Amino acid sequence: MKRLITVFSLLFMVLFAFGQDRTITGKVTDATTGEPLPGVSIVLQGTTRGSVTDLDGNFTIEASDGQVIEFSYVGYLPESVDLQGQSTVDMSLTPDLQALEEVIVVGYGTQKKSLVTGAIAKVDAETIAQSRSTRVESALQGRTSGVLVQQTSGAPGAEQNIIIRGVGSDNNVRPLYVIDGMRTEGIDWLDPEDIESMEVLKDAASAAIYGTEGANGVIIITTKNGKEGKTSLTYSGSYGVQQAIPGFEVMNTSEYQDYYRYAWMLDRDNRTWEQAVARYPTDSINNTDWLGEIFTMAPVQKHKIGLTGGNEKSQYYLSMSYTDQEGIIGGGSKSRFTRYSFKLNLDSDATNWLRLGTRMSYSYTEKKGISQNGVFGTVTNSAIVLDPTTPVYYSDTTGYSQNDRDNMRGTWGADWYTNPGIQDENGYFGVSPNVQNEISNPVMQLHNDRDKDQINKVIGGVYGEIKFYEDLKFRSTFDIDLSHNYYRGWNPRAYTNALNTPDLKSRAFQGINMYFTWQWEGYFTYNKTIQDHSFGAVLGASAREYQHEFLEGTREDMIVESDNYAWVDYGTYIDTLNNTSSGRLGNWQRQTSIFGRINYSYKDKYMATINARRDGDSRFGPNKKFGFFPSFSLGWVTSREDFWNVPFMNFLKPRYS
Repeated sequence: MKRLITVFSLLFMVLFAFGQDRTITGKVTDATTGEPLPGVSIVLQGTTRGSVTDLDGNFTIEASDGQVIEFSYVGYLPESVDLQGQSTVDMSLTPDLQALEEVIVVGYGTQKKSLVTGAIAKVDAETIAQSRSTRVESALQGRTSGVLVQQTSGAPGAEQNIIIRGVGSDNNVRPLYVIDGMRTEGIDWLDPEDIESMEVLKDAASAAIYGTEGANGVIIITTKNGKEGKTSLTYSGSYGVQQAIPGFEVMNTSEYQDYYRYAWMLDRDNRTWEQAVARYPTDSINNTDWLGEIFTMAPVQKHKIGLTGGNEKSQYYLSMSYTDQEGIIGGGSKSRFTRYSFKLNLDSDATNWLRLGTRMSYSYTEKKGISQNGVFGTVTNSAIVLDPTTPVYYSDTTGYSQNDRDNMRGTWGADWYTNPGIQDENGYFGVSPNVQNEISNPVMQLHNDRDKDQINKVIGGVYGEIKFYEDLKFRSTFDIDLSHNYYRGWNPRAYTNALNTPDLKSRAFQGINMYFTWQWEGYFTYNKTIQDHSFGAVLGASAREYQHEFLEGTREDMIVESDNYAWVDYGTYIDTLNNTSSGRLGNWQRQTSIFGRINYSYKDKYMATINARRDGDSRFGPNKKFGFFPSFSLGWVTSREDFWNVPFMNFLKPRYS
């Protein structure tokens, strides 16, 4: 028996030692020069635990056997180590020289990354896929310098603001999006996994070729093409759960009543605590956690099927994806983002000098949302401010007490008495006698939110590319962007609190927005290398027209308060103030442009680029219908000079623009 106990004790100690974290130290150096590398990112695989090397390349991290340490550093190939008993891990990172020779998109053409003179950042398909995001913008977050990605709200599928190198306009900070050559304003319809690469043109020198629309920077998105070879079928899917992390605590009933007592006692001299308790006795049995009432666990899932293949003449890429994200406030019935996306890319060599192709996308998006981004009256603001003494529902489910009605009749008159309030299957919603104005029962607000937006979008077009000879090509494209946005909803009769006048009439509303853009572009590209001299040129023209029409209507006093009767024609009350209809051309724009670029490099060390665009736009003033947007930039790859001998730096390129 003693032997058995000893064996189990030793086994327990071994298992305990195996799973216990310990301090791992080490040093990271350059594999070529042996110099220490400061600022190397060190992360335990599958966790958020990490560290960074100091100026001497040293690091410390807590880890246990069986875990994998990942090392990553800009300009170097990533490495990883599987811990098996080590307490010291030294790592040598190899410079990623291939990254400097990769080709990036610069607008109407491509260039080698090492020779670009503008400020351009690239995010590749692998990085985008790792983000596992429902929106494209999240793939840029924290991955490119000078690019700020901001959440506009916490709602599912909410738009994200991208600000490139600060605010460039007092009217709009949104960058220009160019997707497979088509200029567009939004990218919420695009599945991130359909993207091959994203390039961000950050400075004026690189964005000038897009003229006035490039003032806030340009994001160029290239979607995936078909691959030559056997047909390949792929599937990717993910499922997760989102949950709000409590950031602060609100008062409970006891604390809230003490707050009232102290306020009353300090409002006049000679008031005692006993008097305050007598004035505000502990008469509430409620202790409502309003934040807990509105927050919920919210699943998010994504599924995608891809089909690619082709031969030496023709290639194709086809994908279908489904994305569904529920909201952490109200759940999927009140807050939800659903998207169905279809993508088709075809390329074919019609002859040895003519290449034809198409880029087409269709998406259906449905959004349900709650009121947000307001200081007053929103669900979250009410949940924070509303007193905990108010119940979510009245326990007897027969409506408000006679005392409540009598108090409210003074402001609302007989209407309150005859309309005892809003209810659902759980009873009548509680109304606070203490907190008033814009603040109301947030569970009731969720009950009243019934808005839904549906968006059908088609974007894409066709292209033809003529190769006159190896160095000179001409490409012509024609694209459309058609969007049909439909929204519908209704509001019930609302009784929010003891101060506000009740809204005694229900209201149904509908609206349709139609957006249509067509764009034609044609441009020549020329690239030539003569010994140590490399030349490149682009010359082209563009025409574009955009228009937006809308039609909307509202009518009060619905026949029945339900989703089935949320149509304008089912509103029976006609009042010119609150019952309206309107329809007109919301926006219109026509633009013609010519553009060009010349770039030159000598021995891949000295580079110069000139960009220019002349835009004629219907939105310009009557006395200046055209604008000219030029840029000039220089680059010098100093590290390729014969005199360069800096062991810890393998690449240096100063730029001026």
